[in-house]
Amino acid sequence: NILNFGHTLGHAMESHSMHDGLGHGEAVALGMRAMLAFSQETLGLSRSDARLVHQALDAMDLPGDWAPRISPEVLKRIHLDKKTTATQLNIILLRALGDPVIKTVSVEDFITKISALARKQLASEAT
Repeated sequence: NILNFGHTLGHAMESHSMHDGLGHGEAVALGMRAMLAFSQETLGLSRSDARLVHQALDAMDLPGDWAPRISPEVLKRIHLDKKTTATQLNIILLRALGDPVIKTVSVEDFITKISALARKQLASEAT
């Protein structure tokens, strides 16, 4: 299960963006970046640990612009993930590098939190 880090949101982005050529690996990388922000916010993942993962993804020339992709259409696709029930979602977060956590959250809470994190990310990029 922990190997699914970033996959839930990544799959939603991938299925929504079939027309613009976003590949599976690129979508999962975007999902990983979003889950790093989620991990920092909810589990206290350190900025330095998150930065190391971002640097590794950057070194592989994977996209970094996850926040603009969080749209109502993408979020509706969360329900299509195999790890999602009608109301619950298992997400993989990081407490620290090498310390993953499988967390069950309500789909509604996940959508609210990831939307807020995307807005926060976009606002910080605008300044």
